[in-house]
Amino acid sequence: METVRFRRKIWMLLLFTGCLGALFFRLAYVQLIGTESFSQHKINLIKQAVGQRQQQLVLHSGRGEITDRTGKVLTGETVYVVVLFPLSQKITGLDNQLKTMATLLQVPVEELRAELNDLREPKVYKKNGQTMYITEQQAETINQLNIPGILGLPYELRYPPDQRTASHLLGYLGENTELIRKEFADELAQGRLTETSKVGISGLERTFQPFLAGIGPTTLAYYVDGRGFPLQGLGIKYIAQDNPFYPLVVETTIDSGLQHHVEQVLDNRGIQQGTVVILDTETSEILAMASRPHVVRHDPGHPSWQNKALKRYTPGSVFKIAVAAAALEEGLTTLESRYECNGMLKGTPFHCWKKEGHGSLTFAQAFYQSCNIVFGQLAVELGADTLERYARKMGLLDFNGWHADAVYHLSPFQQLDREEQGQVFAPDRPEHEKNDDRYLLRTGIGQLDVQLTPLAVANMIATITRGGMKYQAKAVNRITYQTGGAFYHFDQQTMNGPSISPYTAYQLQRLLAGVVKEGTAQLLNDKPWQAAGKTGTAQVNPNAVENATPLNHHWFAGYYPVQNPRYAIAVLALNQPENTSNLALSVFADVVDWLDKQNK
Repeated sequence: METVRFRRKIWMLLLFTGCLGALFFRLAYVQLIGTESFSQHKINLIKQAVGQRQQQLVLHSGRGEITDRTGKVLTGETVYVVVLFPLSQKITGLDNQLKTMATLLQVPVEELRAELNDLREPKVYKKNGQTMYITEQQAETINQLNIPGILGLPYELRYPPDQRTASHLLGYLGENTELIRKEFADELAQGRLTETSKVGISGLERTFQPFLAGIGPTTLAYYVDGRGFPLQGLGIKYIAQDNPFYPLVVETTIDSGLQHHVEQVLDNRGIQQGTVVILDTETSEILAMASRPHVVRHDPGHPSWQNKALKRYTPGSVFKIAVAAAALEEGLTTLESRYECNGMLKGTPFHCWKKEGHGSLTFAQAFYQSCNIVFGQLAVELGADTLERYARKMGLLDFNGWHADAVYHLSPFQQLDREEQGQVFAPDRPEHEKNDDRYLLRTGIGQLDVQLTPLAVANMIATITRGGMKYQAKAVNRITYQTGGAFYHFDQQTMNGPSISPYTAYQLQRLLAGVVKEGTAQLLNDKPWQAAGKTGTAQVNPNAVENATPLNHHWFAGYYPVQNPRYAIAVLALNQPENTSNLALSVFADVVDWLDKQNK
């Protein structure tokens, strides 16, 4: 019996010794071997330990910049500010330096002294609650004074309050712990990101997050004791990344001058909800993309951040461009074919926007005047499948923004954030309804289920000007190193699937020019320039309850100039009162007025 007990004690002792040995080995590994590369995430334990006794002020996030097509920074600017740091002991003496400093900042010297003595954490100096900006020369003067705890330094100002250029396209930054844990676990473990780091939540900031993230911030750091007081003798450390290639720079296709003017036009015309998209007709590069309402920058979750250029809406008569392409290419009509419009389609409640009708007219005239009767009948003849097939041929049902199966380790990759795809029929629309004349009539005039994005409409116009060649719309040209060297170039890509024939595209060009010359866009005839395009008025709430205010979406999609087109433009003004003039047409005119002056 005693022997059994002795053996048990031996085994318990061996087990305890083994566990203790394992713990000792683990501790030795952590402290001696794995200090700079701990676990699969390569955690630097020394850096993490130092960080617990370190407070810092971030001068630059280390995040890459987004520029326009010429290299002009769109994401903000670098300014000079006064930085205040806590002191290990109260300031005494230095009266002359403090007086000089106070004079420069235009504040009482005692107020400055008191603020320094009472400071517990580093901060950027504010006057009357507002960050005070200084010049580079003033920063040099401040630093030459050698006042402990006061420095004049460059400071990244990303998206200041007055920064509104291309806000919806660029997007915003925010804290997203779940996203960081899921997609940036290695960066989190290595200390390049924290759970409270700001990452791209929308726009190009989101889709290009892995490229913009950088390799670490530029900071000023100092060390504190257990109570949070500065440790004497350690001073202030300037910590910056010394890799000359980073952060990367994302160069967009945006023309910032044109973008700024488009933003002004939307404001001047009082567009509360809407968008303008302008593409280069040769390449489908996005030259301008503006959305309304203005973003509520302090509230990242606000609906104002939705980029309406990428959302789909009922297009109304703009969809008649696709119906015309189908009818012409399928041989159902010619530009000279004649039709009769009496205002109502016999035996149905379907009617034209012109109550008395257009009378006898050619197909071309029906397009110029946007005759509902003619296009409703053509939609019935074409049928649901053909309508969808040609909408796809025109690029209206696919992603139009630049996309690829993979870019580096990102698979799949889309330049544009949350772009929607258009539709001719709702996914839950039964097949027997799709081919029902009652539904086809409304589909032919861009109502019922038809929904298109303004980007897709603008790209359709660009496709027409190119004779039917479909390209993806590109928002970013390339990514470069900080040195200017090429990191990645986004080549021009065609859209998948067949397109319309060059002859059909030529006929559509004639039709679009006729809309301006003798159709629903004659307002543009008084201009010193020539353009082509199609108006659209889409009913938002055709089945609204009694006493509800009827609303329409105003569209205009066109190109300029008529000869050798350079710009494809889609304008959408949402939720406009019924029986008001087409506001989108006025916006188009204002934009082209500016373009015409720039091109002379």
